[in-house]
Amino acid sequence: MDELNDQRLQRIKKVDTLRDMGVQPHGTRFVVKDRARDLIHHHGGKPKEQLEQDKIECTIAGRILGLRRFGKAAFAVLQDGADRIQVYLKKDLLGEPAYKIAEDLD
Repeated sequence: MDELNDQRLQRIKKVDTLRDMGVQPHGTRFVVKDRARDLIHHHGGKPKEQLEQDKIECTIAGRILGLRRFGKAAFAVLQDGADRIQVYLKKDLLGEPAYKIAEDLD
């Protein structure tokens, strides 16, 4: 029982941290324009250089299943429905506040 209380307190602390940063912890409404399946189908076979050059913008929603940080960069595995996509998060592109949110997701 104490373990459950500790987990709950930790989650409350994370929610409070997000609120202090000005972030709605449960998100806000936005229009999803893309699906992981479509992004994989259209861009999955492209080499890294072409993806960097094309700078593909998308709006996708899902659950973060995994997050691995490496200093000023991170990889997140995002699942939308039955499909998963890996997202590369770069601190200098996101900016300090957005990257800090990614750090606090753990």
